[in-house]
Amino acid sequence: ANTTFNLVSDVCTSVNALYSSTVRPLYNDTMNVITKIGIISKDSSGSCQQIQVNLDGCAALVNGAPLTGSYLMNSVGVRMFGDRVRVSVPNCGNPNLVAWVVCDQQLGANMIRFVISRGLNLRPTSHGIIGKHIRRSYQSSNPF
Repeated sequence: ANTTFNLVSDVCTSVNALYSSTVRPLYNDTMNVITKIGIISKDSSGSCQQIQVNLDGCAALVNGAPLTGSYLMNSVGVRMFGDRVRVSVPNCGNPNLVAWVVCDQQLGANMIRFVISRGLNLRPTSHGIIGKHIRRSYQSSNPF
């Protein structure tokens, strides 16, 4: 519990997840779930942008400031949709890398799901829990 794992790191973007123990009242036990997502990405001007989404209220922060609707600056976009947050970052290429941070309930526990909906500019050098899968996908599609 309370352990951070790297989900994906690429040339200009890194995504980490905080796993914490949560109580499942229906089952009278606990389980480890993602309770916070942190993203750091280089924007189109070369500056780093920090995005954080917390399970508590599905609240988002951009560069430490609470997000109340949407944020768009230098190709970094963050938009709240109630129980989910859409994040779009350039990852040093086009089209933008797009991911959803979804505050959800599964198996009787509140948790965050992290979903990459557009990852066309992730490279074979991506690493992390998701990045390893991306690297394997590139390798398995290579006929040589």
